[in-house]
Amino acid sequence: MKESVKKKAAVLTVLVLVAGSIPVQTTVTSEAATKAYTISKGTGIYKTAIQTRIKVKKGYKVYYTTNGTFTTKKVIKSGKTKTFTVKKSTNLEVIAVKKTAKATKKKLNKTWKSKIKTYEITIEKNSSTTPATSTDTPTETMPVIEFPSESPGATPTGTPTATTAPVNISGLGAIASDTTKPAALTYSTASAQTITMKAASNYTSAEEGSGYKIEASDNSTVLTISSSGTYIVSTDGTISGQIINKATDGEVKLVLNGVNLTNALDGDEGAILGKKSSSPLTIILASGKTNTITTTGAGETVTEDDGTTDTDYPACILVKKASSLTIGGTGTLNLTSTNGSGIKVKYNDTEGDISTSSATDSKFWETTLTIQDSPTINITCNAADEAAYQKNNYNTDSYDAHQDAISSKNSLAIYGGTLNLAAGDDGIHAEALSHIVGGTINVTSSTEALEGARVVIDGGTLDLKAYDDGINAANGDITSDTNGEDVSIFNITINAGTISVNSEGDGIDSNGNAFITGGTVRVYGPSQGGNGALDVADRGALLVTGGELVATAASSDMAVVPSSGGCASVVFTTNSISSGQTLTVKDSSGSTVGSLTTVKTTGWILYCSASVKENESYTLYNGSNQVATATAGYQSGAMGPGGMPGGTMPGGTMPGGTMPGGPGGAGAPPTGING
Repeated sequence: MKESVKKKAAVLTVLVLVAGSIPVQTTVTSEAATKAYTISKGTGIYKTAIQTRIKVKKGYKVYYTTNGTFTTKKVIKSGKTKTFTVKKSTNLEVIAVKKTAKATKKKLNKTWKSKIKTYEITIEKNSSTTPATSTDTPTETMPVIEFPSESPGATPTGTPTATTAPVNISGLGAIASDTTKPAALTYSTASAQTITMKAASNYTSAEEGSGYKIEASDNSTVLTISSSGTYIVSTDGTISGQIINKATDGEVKLVLNGVNLTNALDGDEGAILGKKSSSPLTIILASGKTNTITTTGAGETVTEDDGTTDTDYPACILVKKASSLTIGGTGTLNLTSTNGSGIKVKYNDTEGDISTSSATDSKFWETTLTIQDSPTINITCNAADEAAYQKNNYNTDSYDAHQDAISSKNSLAIYGGTLNLAAGDDGIHAEALSHIVGGTINVTSSTEALEGARVVIDGGTLDLKAYDDGINAANGDITSDTNGEDVSIFNITINAGTISVNSEGDGIDSNGNAFITGGTVRVYGPSQGGNGALDVADRGALLVTGGELVATAASSDMAVVPSSGGCASVVFTTNSISSGQTLTVKDSSGSTVGSLTTVKTTGWILYCSASVKENESYTLYNGSNQVATATAGYQSGAMGPGGMPGGTMPGGTMPGGTMPGGPGGAGAPPTGING
């Protein structure tokens, strides 16, 4: 059948900033679950156009088609969600396989034929027919998310269900986090142990001191710290070795004073390793010293308690289920990992993994990874995979999703330093909160540059490059009956800072809300369709109340603009403008209100700040040439009708209520006029 779906297009969504109501369909829809994914609306007959979301579970990936032919490019990655809008009758076909399975077009269309599931979705406008029950029998339920009072920035929420009456839901507002920087890390040389690690051939027996032991094994030198205290460590040249913290009686301060280590251990290992249940580990980079750590070990397959298999990979610095890791000082740290991450902290839970399926455990939101002071940290993780990912046109089969430059299974905070990061997967990743307070962060290559269930930026200078999403509020393990998009959980807040995002996926992508209250934000979005510079959940808000937002993309495909209640925005659609062009936005009096320089081919430009006034006309110039004019305004809904700038659509009604943008609504979105 003819393809009739499009990611997050305008059909059924309504903007809700605070407690309010959401018009919903008058018919009951069904949800199906399989081992690999959930789909919010399955086979059935519906009265009007519907949206259905496929959320892929960890360890799987899903290929999809609506025209009967599968390709390797139409794939939903592990832990990700894709929304389809169905306006006419269609067959949505999916194939779910393990994420490690290698796909080809032949396999998808022939070999894996038995794996195909078809969802026959029929739209009967003005019909009273009740939707058919899904052909899949749910195997598990998706729990409702309710935050405990101690969770940061949380607002308890109900979850909308299909009903004839409006459903109340509370939106999560901009997050105001504590921006107090911690005191600079210090240490006393008088009480410290000073250690020089040498090549293994220099040790005929173990060397022991107060709280530590050095042993040589398999041509590698291992320093094991067993008691709290301060240890100033250097190496005699570059050696094969490992530093292990297994102290349980208090904080260990590890001062890297010219450490050069290589490590080839496979699996769940680190060149600097915090053992399970060990005390807090603080790494201080000594002033004027350069430290270099390289790991070349491979992945190691392990069998989980439930019988499933997973693969562990080494990291340069790895802390296992211990209380915390803090890195600071003023020295330099160079980390290179061939197959794993640069810095990785696992769950702060000595008994087992925290259940992230509900996100209600207060331990989940604890900050277990902190970078402070003014260190210089350079991290490279699997550059070969990055190149393959880009070369293969963003085919997710061509890279491994385990090379984060910096990763915390809980929350992380970055207060300062200069960080230069190149990652095969995420540049900076937290399962809970990624909090950036200061510093200079350059993500030169990544799949997603900055990710967390919540991302809060309170300062700093960020230059983020990503082959997929630039800044992403998501977590595939957090489940709710909103199937991966929940305004009460996922949030991006930018309060200050200078942020530049260059992405081929969505530039700023929140599976809930996104707020900009200050700072300078420039988003250079995708050069191909299927994504947009800005994206929020279907029921979410993109609200700008301060600062300056500039966003560009090759086209208006998937475009989202800021919502009413904050600063107005002006959107221009133009013929393609090449990279390196200086564009200027001027008001009707000829005064300049903003400018930008294109970094890739551009045909859609958004400018938003307090200087932009609703209903006023603005002109876009390329040098001295006028290329487009547009009238400033707001988007009437997160993805509501008219949500594609470049043309207005009249407001209308939906079952259950009136869509904003119609009579009495927030008004139509900005109108772009081709130059």
